[in-house]
Amino acid sequence: MHGAIEKHFPVTQQGMAMAFVLVLVLLTVTVWILSLDSLDTYREDAHVQQEQQIYLQGVQAALENWYEQHAATVDASVAPVNVAPVLPMLGFPLKWHVTGASSNRLVKGDIAYHVFMVWIPGNVSRPAVLDASTGIFTPGSSTGYERVDGFIIESGLVQHTTQTLQKDANHLQEWFKAKVLQDGQHQINWNHFRAQDCSEAEPDEMPCMDSYVALSQTGVKALAGLDAADESDGWGRPVQASNLADSSTLAPPYSMALKSVTPWGDSIRIFATQPL
Repeated sequence: MHGAIEKHFPVTQQGMAMAFVLVLVLLTVTVWILSLDSLDTYREDAHVQQEQQIYLQGVQAALENWYEQHAATVDASVAPVNVAPVLPMLGFPLKWHVTGASSNRLVKGDIAYHVFMVWIPGNVSRPAVLDASTGIFTPGSSTGYERVDGFIIESGLVQHTTQTLQKDANHLQEWFKAKVLQDGQHQINWNHFRAQDCSEAEPDEMPCMDSYVALSQTGVKALAGLDAADESDGWGRPVQASNLADSSTLAPPYSMALKSVTPWGDSIRIFATQPL
């Protein structure tokens, strides 16, 4: 009977096997550590991007508010606005090299406006660019950006101005109607929008305004019961009135004109017309 056969592995083979296992363990641990580092980096980058986006949204809202307050000046010019001195005025610290630019004055329909962009630059080899002639923004490698659309702002101010002029006209028409009712004969041929004798207008008569003058300088507010806010247009400038220029003064229905001029020079007119 033969004895059991024993096999002996050379020491070098055992050492290589153990080294392989050790290398595999080290590799696994290294990959795991690198994965954790990558995850932390990803989370940190995502957090920074979120902070930047919140920051840019705040800057955008402040810039939009600034635009609305300065729209009369901004859109009186055809040139781009220099945004660099504006950014420090918005109440936000200048972080991440935040940058801003504006377009030329653009026109859509009856509205003239500027486009503003604010962004955080990325790689200098791929810079963000705002085409001043079109308002089209190419973000390049910027890590975030926001847009201020002047068309929306100016459309709102035009609408506000038109509504103010119409409200003033409604008050004047009601005043005219009341004057007719006070006249026992209810004469339709009496133009109450204009004093009968411009050299000696009675206290309850509408003063003669041969050319356009600021409504606030005419005494119309007290006569027609206007609010102080009704004497200014959407850009904070005086509403103008005339009861001769652009007005019907020769025959009924009589009218007087109310006007505001947009920052880009267009006139908005509404007429108070004699109720018949």
